[in-house]
Amino acid sequence: MGRDAYRMSARHRTEPSGVTCSSPAELFARLAELGIAVRTCEHAPVFTVAESASIKGALPGAHSKNLFMKDRRGRLFLVVANDDAAIDLKRLHDVLGA
Repeated sequence: MGRDAYRMSARHRTEPSGVTCSSPAELFARLAELGIAVRTCEHAPVFTVAESASIKGALPGAHSKNLFMKDRRGRLFLVVANDDAAIDLKRLHDVLGA
């Protein structure tokens, strides 16, 4: 991940909103409440970008990978990046402030 991408990621961090959804139905209701249109495409679970290659062609738009991490203080972070982005895990803690 290049230096500019790190800066962009740091600028776009948001604080937790306090909104929690315990089911897909609650999530979709919350998105509708916010005026966010969604389209759901169900598929078998995938755990790596490589595993998702078989379904990538059937899904429109950008494809992503998610890194769910916890720092030494117990804070949780969800990093979402393009599926082909290289992420420097040794520097990521600086960007996140972790």
